[in-house]
Amino acid sequence: MISAMISGVISAVISVAISAVDTVDHRVLLSRLESIIGIKGPALEWFHSYLSYRSFSVHIGPHQSKSAPLSSGVPQGSILGPILFAIYLLPLGSILRRYNISFHCLSDDLQIYVPLRPNSTSIESLQNCLREMKDWLALNSLCLNQQKTEIVVFGDLSLLEGVDSALGPLPSFMWDAVQWRHLLWSDQSRFSIWQSDGPACLGA
Repeated sequence: MISAMISGVISAVISVAISAVDTVDHRVLLSRLESIIGIKGPALEWFHSYLSYRSFSVHIGPHQSKSAPLSSGVPQGSILGPILFAIYLLPLGSILRRYNISFHCLSDDLQIYVPLRPNSTSIESLQNCLREMKDWLALNSLCLNQQKTEIVVFGDLSLLEGVDSALGPLPSFMWDAVQWRHLLWSDQSRFSIWQSDGPACLGA
């Protein structure tokens, strides 16, 4: 992305927030630990034991509900929780690589880096990738947190007028709740807040 910005190409970072870590399917997770990571035998049995026979209850003030079995999800607040969730998401990387899209996974947040060249196929490819990602998440009992998903556009201030053409149909393709930000700079490297017809944006 840095090389694209240096060469004067508008770039976008899409921060995709993934919700529902409590809906991770234990059977699917154990299968990926074995088939993708290569964990077998007693080690895999330990993970099965670690995930099994869990329960939860609700505390409100002095009141507490009865315990109920917890048959899905990864333990939150634990050291292994984020690691197991990242392993559960590993097949997403195959989807992104198939579309030749750069990405970085941060626990339950996936960052996608895309150069936006006018009249190129990058937007169409990104749309197809996002559509396939959304379908994959639904099939794996996960979903996108639209309220926390953001798109930040980077580029030189002189390219401001080209932002809309570079984005093409992407704004209407994305969900209404997704937050859009434009981060632009000038040779003076000064930044200020400017207001567009849409959300407030950052400008140089």
